[in-house]
Amino acid sequence: MKHTKIVILIMVYLFLNNYPVFSQNIENENRTIFLFVRENISDILNKIPENQEKLFGFKNRTEFESVTIGNAIQLYTISNSIVNKHLIWRVPIIVNGEYRALVTVQKDNNDYKTGDFGATVLANDIQQIIIKNPDKVILGILRIYTINSDFLIVKNDKEDIYIPLTSAEIYLASQRAKEKSFYTLSEIKNLLKQQP
Repeated sequence: MKHTKIVILIMVYLFLNNYPVFSQNIENENRTIFLFVRENISDILNKIPENQEKLFGFKNRTEFESVTIGNAIQLYTISNSIVNKHLIWRVPIIVNGEYRALVTVQKDNNDYKTGDFGATVLANDIQQIIIKNPDKVILGILRIYTINSDFLIVKNDKEDIYIPLTSAEIYLASQRAKEKSFYTLSEIKNLLKQQP
């Protein structure tokens, strides 16, 4: 019994001592992704076909000169009631304080690659939630492929909360689910259990 307590205390000590390292690693990764997008943003924007800027969230090409880059938001999925973290981030592209689009960044080995660009509705959704929750920390996006829904993962005092984005709101309305401003992970798992 005494041996077990010592092992547990050692494990807790090691975890608490390494916690700042985990946090620092996340900050370093986010900084690396930010720098990667900043370095590649001109190439990304120049791939937008002429006269199709509005489809990608821009009024015109002149706005490209005013672009700034937001904080990377990591992608999570859920499978068999287990939340999985992916080496994929959505990075907001901002013009004059407005989230206009998201660029997807994927880590492959130690290299970063850009993927999809656009998702203007999702970008706007994320900004609206950030505006309504200025004191909250955004942890990621939970994408649930089986119900075609996205939730923004937000750090809360007791447990993380999952705020439905437009895709999730549409799905929940189609299921006549009670409207809620946020869900817990256990509530999301219960929703998924009700799927045929």
